[in-house]
Amino acid sequence: MSIDWGATLLDPLYASLGVAATLTVATLTAPVPVTALDQTKGVEIMQGKLGLQTIKPVCSLRMRELATYSLVPSNLIGGTISLRPSTPDQADWRIESYLTKPNPSGETAGEVQLILVKAS
Repeated sequence: MSIDWGATLLDPLYASLGVAATLTVATLTAPVPVTALDQTKGVEIMQGKLGLQTIKPVCSLRMRELATYSLVPSNLIGGTISLRPSTPDQADWRIESYLTKPNPSGETAGEVQLILVKAS
């Protein structure tokens, strides 16, 4: 019997810690609602061939949720994500890059970590 790691691990995590977000990308005709894990205070990201670490603002999305809109991570670069839209805490970010975070069920059952820059 195989464990569905997305349903077992990620769904409860996003249900309890996730925030409402709106994703806008060129491949879609309208913004779409998603649930994100807000890590915009910064996380360590490995950069370059020397493995240097830097702190970058990120948010994480479930790959399965992106698939419902026929999106793959490469579609997101240059797009925007609005965390907590229509609230006093709304924060708008431009998507600069991404890292995939597969789980034991595979890459499509895992997450994508969006590397962000503050939208101007």
